[in-house]
Amino acid sequence: MGVRPDEPSPEKAAKPSACDEYRRYFIYAQELQEAYHARASQNRAWIYIAGILGLGTVAATGGLGEATAASAGTLALLSVSGGFTTGVFATLDNATLADMYTIAANRLDTARRRADAMLPKQADRYGDEERCAEALTRLRGLVTRAREKLERARTDAAAAAVERAAAHQESLRQLVATLPPDPTTVIQRAEIIGIDPTTPIEAETRVKLTVSNIRLGAVPPDEVKVLLGELEIDVLGFTSASPDVWDVSFKAPAKPPEKSQLEYNPVLLVGPSERRVTSKADVVVRYTKKP
Repeated sequence: MGVRPDEPSPEKAAKPSACDEYRRYFIYAQELQEAYHARASQNRAWIYIAGILGLGTVAATGGLGEATAASAGTLALLSVSGGFTTGVFATLDNATLADMYTIAANRLDTARRRADAMLPKQADRYGDEERCAEALTRLRGLVTRAREKLERARTDAAAAAVERAAAHQESLRQLVATLPPDPTTVIQRAEIIGIDPTTPIEAETRVKLTVSNIRLGAVPPDEVKVLLGELEIDVLGFTSASPDVWDVSFKAPAKPPEKSQLEYNPVLLVGPSERRVTSKADVVVRYTKKP
């Protein structure tokens, strides 16, 4: 029915394990996603219900009009009640709101997938409390961001327009990527071309990435993230070395995001649609040892 589930609250009697909390919050995110999908379907379906009721009212009115026993009051009552009901369902139809719920549901799906990828791949994937705590923090942050963007879009027409435009632009980009390239056009894509420091990381370290063929002047800092494996990290800031070359800073964690991997090619996620900017092969964040 589209009823949003209650967010899991911390247990007061006994502190549950991080893995138990993660599983509960993961189920909550899944139920919230299904509620958003249900609301999107409802907002798209009301217009069909309104049309069916409208046609039914017209047909019933015409049929009663031909019957001699039908009074003028009956016909008037049927027309008024049928027209009112049809108008109510037509008013409830909202294609724009349906799009916003669908976008939010897709973001929750991405959030669950990214958080789940932070857990170990083995059978006992809920036995590492540290990994579960990191995945829980990541999942909560992504779910909160998806909810905030949805609520802002529901009450602000300009925000809704930006969200829809970003989603449509991303869909168009993915579609264009499937087309054969134009041999007469040379496209320069953004790329991470440098990193400082290049030495292996042993403690939490401020890292600077140099990105070419990009313009971040109009992008808010909270819409630029760094991806190490499946770990998403907020940037500290970015500055312009030249119009098309920018330095992006972030803090690399003291421990590698994944136990089985010591080297990571960083990826930038830019804008509401999280456009990916990959790095050159020699741009690597290295760790000295596994956690």
